[in-house]
Amino acid sequence: MLKKLAKAVLKYPVVFLVIIIAITVFFLQFFPRLRINSDITTMLPSNSKAVETEKEIGERFGGANFVIAMVESDDIFNSRTLRKIDAVSAEFKDLADVSEILGITRMDEIKGTEMGLEVKPIREKLPQTKAEIESFRRYLLGDKRYRGIFVSPDSKYTVVITRLSSAANESEVAESLEKIIAKYQGPEKIYLLGPPFITRTLQGYLIKDLRILLPVAAGLIVLVLYFSFGTLPGVLLPLLTVGLSTIWTMGLIGWLNEPLTLITTILPVILFSVGTAYALHIIARYDEEIINGLEKKEALEKAISSTGVPVFLAAITTVFGFVSNLFTSLRPIKVFGLASAFGVVISFLLALIFVPVILLWFPKPRIREKTGKTEESRIMAGFLKALSGIVARRKTAIVIVMMLLMAFMASAIPRITTESNFVQYFKKGSGIRTAHDIMDERFGGTFGFDIVIKGDILDPAVMGQIEKFGQALGGIENVNYPQSIADVLKDANKALNEGDPKYEVLPQTREAAAQIMLLMSMSSSSFLNNLITADYREAHITARVSSVRTKLLKKAIKQVQEAAAKCFEPGTEVVVSGTPLIIDEVQKLLISNQFSSLIAAFISVILIITLIYRTPTSGAFASMPIFLTVIMILGIMGWLGIPLDMANTMCGSIAVGIGIDYSCHFFARYKEERKKGATRSQGVESAIRSVGAPIFYNAIAVGLGFLVLMFSSFDMLGMFGKLIAIAMLFSSLGAFTVLPVLILIKGKVKGEI
Repeated sequence: MLKKLAKAVLKYPVVFLVIIIAITVFFLQFFPRLRINSDITTMLPSNSKAVETEKEIGERFGGANFVIAMVESDDIFNSRTLRKIDAVSAEFKDLADVSEILGITRMDEIKGTEMGLEVKPIREKLPQTKAEIESFRRYLLGDKRYRGIFVSPDSKYTVVITRLSSAANESEVAESLEKIIAKYQGPEKIYLLGPPFITRTLQGYLIKDLRILLPVAAGLIVLVLYFSFGTLPGVLLPLLTVGLSTIWTMGLIGWLNEPLTLITTILPVILFSVGTAYALHIIARYDEEIINGLEKKEALEKAISSTGVPVFLAAITTVFGFVSNLFTSLRPIKVFGLASAFGVVISFLLALIFVPVILLWFPKPRIREKTGKTEESRIMAGFLKALSGIVARRKTAIVIVMMLLMAFMASAIPRITTESNFVQYFKKGSGIRTAHDIMDERFGGTFGFDIVIKGDILDPAVMGQIEKFGQALGGIENVNYPQSIADVLKDANKALNEGDPKYEVLPQTREAAAQIMLLMSMSSSSFLNNLITADYREAHITARVSSVRTKLLKKAIKQVQEAAAKCFEPGTEVVVSGTPLIIDEVQKLLISNQFSSLIAAFISVILIITLIYRTPTSGAFASMPIFLTVIMILGIMGWLGIPLDMANTMCGSIAVGIGIDYSCHFFARYKEERKKGATRSQGVESAIRSVGAPIFYNAIAVGLGFLVLMFSSFDMLGMFGKLIAIAMLFSSLGAFTVLPVLILIKGKVKGEI
């Protein structure tokens, strides 16, 4: 089949080139569709209970979309800063997609009047004099409704919370808010927080990463290619091949109308790291045949037909490693698995088609004659010779060391935690991480729990349970400032009684509670929308939660659910929702993805190798170095406290797909030596000394490609790159240590292999 393909490509090069150009143009037209989306809810399946519940709560109680403007000053209580806060709030309020503004200069509160109750602005006008400003400070800091919720206890920070309508275009709103804030920056510092700004910050960082990472990756590849070939085609064609495959792959994502995420945006770097090798093998064999005296067409035909099979095996195992990620329920990882597998297939096909077509138009290469072994090659040859001797003589010692090391590493696997909180993915010191850290420290967090109580809400018994539950929430670590209709009723009761603190209690009867609700609704129709439904059958309780790591959020979720079970009677329905529940669902899927993708990858590569070599033993032996590599990676994560996140959950399956190539190359050479009549030990020694260097250098090249991710703006991607690089090192070492030992022991105990 490969011979037929080679003949067709060399007979109709223009036709194939036109087809490639046409397909490239086709995929380029979908680039305008590419967009970045970091909304954590879009990662989950469409039937996600946590997402559905949060959306329902948002629709029922006024929308869950919000943004926060946090103002920092040496002291916010001065006339200039207060005017600025009020001006920002006013401009925010004028935006079409804004439904409500909550800030210290524009906020309603319950006040007692001669007629009963009235919902009025916190201040009719801004305080002007020092005395008025100081009085305003004392009022806000002395009221638990505002201290720590809207103004920090040290008076250095305040927040303006902007609720968006359910139909709001978050991207457009974020852009408008940024323009407004830009006018008011200095000397005060104003931060913008909330989901829309996480998306915009993520987009900016990802674009910055691509501008840095792609050139660095390409530069490394150019160096490797130059030292490998020293010719223009040898450097240019592999780059063009992965460049085209990247265009097709990103175009596919646009064609499928899938958003770019943290994971899919690193596809170009991965394709540059992995896909270059396929074109490299074709060019290397072409150069070899030219040295042997063949003409260009003959040399290209030989290169395609002879190199195509091993290159195909390398590509197909890598493809299955990526495809194994399709078994996850997390959509970004599923899209990454599909797109990366597609990119590898295209890189392979372009190596067989595009590279020969272009080489036809280049003059016959001048091949640099080898004048003898370099010092580097002599060192490598000496190392491999010594290694082959150790493998032959120290089989038992190697097995014992391997088993002890694996036991040590495996013991750390239960220590692995997970991380699915997006804020934690940003590097410490970055603007958005700093803003969230301040919100956590000064205001108890940016995101929070949304808890709905269903029943006869105005029933004194139910209202008492809500009050008790709110008090329980306040005692849970990392859960802050719970607010409910019970708090409002107590404030209203106090206001009705001339602000006497002893009346800050719940109404004793349902009728009294209903009367207070009526008075408040007559004064403001929207004041209670976020707390209770119009029929008084559902109440909404909110509580802020710090942007802590997922394991602490999980603990908080458990404590909130336990508190609900204790505080409410069996007849009252309680629904606990919010960002922590969504993060927890992502965390559970990360764990299941780790195991499902690993199992799928291992089964796939074992079956492929078994089918190729027609013995189950071959598949099992070739996979053993990869199995041990995965244990090593998981052990490193456990011992060093590296959490399982959206990126490194794919480390195992990717390591299997790429790393299995090294075992395949070693096993193929060993089989070849055995067919020539070599003994087991001779075959192992010859295989180590002949393919050891190419395996080692290839692992270094791929590892360096992934290490480029260390320059990313995200700690998560940097760690992912390091782990894959380590996996390449261990899988290559395992290919000429663990695999040879297994072959020698198997042959000695149970016969030849």
